[in-house]
Amino acid sequence: MDTQQVPENHPELDWSKWTPPGNGDVRSPCPAINSLANHGILPHNGRNITKAMANEALTKALHLDSHIANVFAAGAVAANPDHSAHSFDLNHVDKHGYIEHDVSLSRDDIAFGDNSTFSKAVFQPLLQTYEASATRQGSNDAVKTSWKTASEVRYARVKASKAKHDAEGGEWTYGLKESILSYGESALYLNLLGKDGVAPLEWVRILFEEERLPYAEGWRPPPKFDQSMMNHAFVEMIKANEHKAEEAKLVGMGTVEALEAGITSMIKGLSPTPPPPPPPSGAARLANRRLISLHGEEAPKFLQGLITNNVTPRTQAGFYAAFLTAPGKVLHDVFIYPTLGSDWHKDAHASDEQGPEQPGYLVEVDGEEVETLMKHLKKHKLRSKFRMRVVEAEELGVWSLWREDERWTSHGQGSTTSDGMLGLTDARAPGMGQRLLIPSSSQDGSGLPARLEVDEAPLSAYALRRYLRGVPEGQKEIPRDESLPMNYNIDIMDGIDFKKGCYLGQELTIRTHHTGVVRRRVLPVVLYPPEAPAPESLAYNPGFSTVLSSGDNQELPAEDAATHHLDIKRDDKRKRATGKLIGRIGNVGLGLCRLEQMSDLAVSGEGSSFSPEDRFVVEDGQGSEVGLKAFIPDWIRGTVRSARVQKRVE
Repeated sequence: MDTQQVPENHPELDWSKWTPPGNGDVRSPCPAINSLANHGILPHNGRNITKAMANEALTKALHLDSHIANVFAAGAVAANPDHSAHSFDLNHVDKHGYIEHDVSLSRDDIAFGDNSTFSKAVFQPLLQTYEASATRQGSNDAVKTSWKTASEVRYARVKASKAKHDAEGGEWTYGLKESILSYGESALYLNLLGKDGVAPLEWVRILFEEERLPYAEGWRPPPKFDQSMMNHAFVEMIKANEHKAEEAKLVGMGTVEALEAGITSMIKGLSPTPPPPPPPSGAARLANRRLISLHGEEAPKFLQGLITNNVTPRTQAGFYAAFLTAPGKVLHDVFIYPTLGSDWHKDAHASDEQGPEQPGYLVEVDGEEVETLMKHLKKHKLRSKFRMRVVEAEELGVWSLWREDERWTSHGQGSTTSDGMLGLTDARAPGMGQRLLIPSSSQDGSGLPARLEVDEAPLSAYALRRYLRGVPEGQKEIPRDESLPMNYNIDIMDGIDFKKGCYLGQELTIRTHHTGVVRRRVLPVVLYPPEAPAPESLAYNPGFSTVLSSGDNQELPAEDAATHHLDIKRDDKRKRATGKLIGRIGNVGLGLCRLEQMSDLAVSGEGSSFSPEDRFVVEDGQGSEVGLKAFIPDWIRGTVRSARVQKRVE
């Protein structure tokens, strides 16, 4: 067997399967890794795990960023005492200071013997700390975590560890490295089990005590799990830590400021550098996207009344669209895949009371908003005759596929099926390629059917291709209930049928199209050092590195400024705002720009005030600035209407 490939019999995802370790099975000090073995996603015996197998399990099952997964997998192989081996056993990673560390939430310190297996004596008092914290907050519901309580629990473990060492005369080692590992352990379980620091305490208990992921209790893998989320958890717990002064002394840093500076420096070192440029051809799994299935005779009529594009029972090609609020603001940007006639449709609806001959659709939406969209659909469904459900991520994966020799050049709807797979042409901008919905059963070890004959690329490659074309996507870049579809290019990305009849939000959308002026649109932007000349061309430079901040000493990672929407300002004495930076990877990103101030496009009778000598900056909230220049791709320049006297629409 090729040790760098996932074997053909590598188990598929089935969270319902769980068996504790038996005689001869080995485990690691990490409850999450052990859970994957107990669920059979990694070999149950915990032995002979290749780097490819570990990467596959972490990225596919937990949606862990490939950078973090690869760091663990490569380190685990290196931990094998047999340095010529290309695999590892789980117990190889129990080396002290690797992922195992003193002051663990569930393991005893190495000075007291067994530092690898779960210790109820260590963990039970921490559960009690959580419960006591919840009581002080007056919660009558099931106990849930928070940044504050997680920080209290972590520090309670630090104090308990030191007290035990003092009582038993052991030498206690707790420095900056151990503090980072301690924060990292909490960041891991909070991001894996919850969102924004909030997770049911029962799920935390199940993970640590049973080494099981609480799928039966309602847990689902996070849509994405990357270094920026880990860093955010570090920052929030440090802010919530009421014992920073005491811990600074324990760590030997002296002052709170020195401790925070040391931790911030190490976090910055953990952050991945900007990724390499996207390959000319490739396919990226869009783990941040989810699917909702609608099936039944009235599904077309239902969608027709809610989305911006046209859908009929005869619609066979997939398309891009949006759900709007009644005042015409964007709720969700989506892709619609008609499924009738596909193999997936026949299999998925074979036993459905509606019958496999009835129309069906898959709605692709931002993974973090799938439940919000479901609530919206349920609110409007009433007695319509169709069924809907959220498709499990393990059932169908969303992929973006592009090839160097295939360049889409016009707005047209693509084929719904490609070689037996559900899919469509991504017609939002030239060169965006295809979107494919790939069942897990048709994927090989890399996650892709071999017949596609392309290599898998990271999600960052797909995001870079969007940014270079000026294509926003998802709630972080298109804030829900705040944005007009024209501002985010949904109209010129073929997402709105202006000849369509009535739908929710149509009135303002049509009026803006016919009588309004769209002064702000999303454009690709390039960041550059403020002392350097502005770039002449739109190009990604993986060697560019800069740090932005949200304004509260929280550094933004190289791959995400979207959630903060930093101000873009003219670089003059007045520093007037001219737009927002809504997404970034390295030196390229997306900006919501005032066209007549940041480009030569004239969209109103007032004309453009832009001059090529104008300079713009992004302010990070700490007094630092980074230069920024907006570019107009040919496809946008060719579709934005020329100036005419119209009403002003912001």
